[in-house]
Amino acid sequence: MIDMWKRWGIPIVAAIFTAAVSVFVYQDLPDPMAIHFNVNNEPDNFASRIVGAFMIPVLLVVLPMLINFSARLEKDGQKVGRHLEMSGTVNAAVSIVLVAVHLLAIAYNLGYDIDISFYAPLVAGGLFIVVGNVLPRAPQGTLRLFRMKEEAYARYARFSGRVLVGAGFVIMAAALLPGRAAGYAVVAILAVLVLCSIVSAVYFSRQANTR
Repeated sequence: MIDMWKRWGIPIVAAIFTAAVSVFVYQDLPDPMAIHFNVNNEPDNFASRIVGAFMIPVLLVVLPMLINFSARLEKDGQKVGRHLEMSGTVNAAVSIVLVAVHLLAIAYNLGYDIDISFYAPLVAGGLFIVVGNVLPRAPQGTLRLFRMKEEAYARYARFSGRVLVGAGFVIMAAALLPGRAAGYAVVAILAVLVLCSIVSAVYFSRQANTR
């Protein structure tokens, strides 16, 4: 029951809530709306009012469907169960993040003085911490680029989880940096994470083959 609530209940409630907020303030929103910001805390991408107001409510319904569908692609019944258990926590975390993003975007477009460069690292860092804690429990997926023996994958998942949690705290700390420095710091951290993920995957897969 709790897993079902996390997989579907929280995203659906979040979708209804964000849609209701958009409907309530719709007439006061500009057309077009700012939907993306650069490292200088300036909007650099816009969308029509209807897209800007209801894009995230739609995503809150679509993303859980995609995450749960990906779990069903597994042929191993045990792995399906573990994927679904993990996807519940991920769905809940992503839903909370999207609600925060939606409220920040709505507030900015209504003319409130919102420092995106401060709030964005806090939201992103929190999501990384949640995913980092969940990752060690995730089974090796059928569609993984690097295939490993289960023992090697378990070590890789634990290592990657710790890296994500650490990166999450560092990203949140970046919110304290002034102005564009926060944005540059987050971009640099994400680049290091991608590189670390690739290198560690190669390392653990090769380590398993040498044993």
